[in-house]
Amino acid sequence: MSAGNAPVRIAPAVAARLDADRIGWLTTVSPEGMPQASPVWYLREEDRIVITPTRVRAW
Repeated sequence: MSAGNAPVRIAPAVAARLDADRIGWLTTVSPEGMPQASPVWYLREEDRIVITPTRVRAW
């Protein structure tokens, strides 16, 4: 496993916030420096967060 994929422990307060919602914002920056924010649906599985660009999933 590379350092970029190392597991991170989620603090209890952060886990509670993640569990209270199912929509987050994934923001990237274009080569021109402009932000691009996109809503994403996610599911927290212990210390893992699964992100999907669509709401329709068989979770």
